[in-house]
Amino acid sequence: MSRLSYHIRYLFVSVILLCLGVVLTQQAQSGELRRPVQGIRNLGMGNTGIALSFDENALFYNPAGLASVDSILVGFPILIEVSDDSVNIVNDISKLSGDSKTADIVALLMGKRVHFRSLIDLNLIMPFGELMTFGVAGGYETQFDLGVRNPVSIEIDFGFRLDRIQNMGFAMPVARGRWLVGAGVETIERCDIPLTTATIGTILTNTKLSGSFGSCELTNLKHAQTFNFGF
Repeated sequence: MSRLSYHIRYLFVSVILLCLGVVLTQQAQSGELRRPVQGIRNLGMGNTGIALSFDENALFYNPAGLASVDSILVGFPILIEVSDDSVNIVNDISKLSGDSKTADIVALLMGKRVHFRSLIDLNLIMPFGELMTFGVAGGYETQFDLGVRNPVSIEIDFGFRLDRIQNMGFAMPVARGRWLVGAGVETIERCDIPLTTATIGTILTNTKLSGSFGSCELTNLKHAQTFNFGF
């Protein structure tokens, strides 16, 4: 076989394996903005990372990238997202006197949207020499939304979501380091109250908020898994 034919076959196989890795890992990129082990740099480049992640972010984009880690990595990222209305409302409520009524608080909330989102994550990447690299990450994501509108018949919008997310993966070099292969699994458990609207009258007639907006049981979370394989 000539040298040219060898390089053509080598390039052809490389393209096939790269496309296969893209297809099999693309499903992991269907989550919301900024999930655990989803890099800020990758998000800034259009959420790309299949061929650019060689740290804990490889657990999300392409587990094969773990094989390039040559030292122990430990991370504890924290993300807090708060709307401007939330900050202003807290400042306004703190100025209310002790004899303020519920109507005063409702007046402050009218036409505004309270939004709070937090993400706490812990990840560990452990290489075992040139044999393989193992990675694990876990975290909690919480989102809370509250809004008040319609001053004639006061309507309240409420939504809540809690996600418990776990990622595990491993990678190893093959063919004397010519190829990097990896596999991983992402597990998500969710407690979700979709954004729901209820009038103030409905809320006052129910003894529990769950009667107006629904509820979710922390002991009975929705469960989903995604398996990833990449080159």
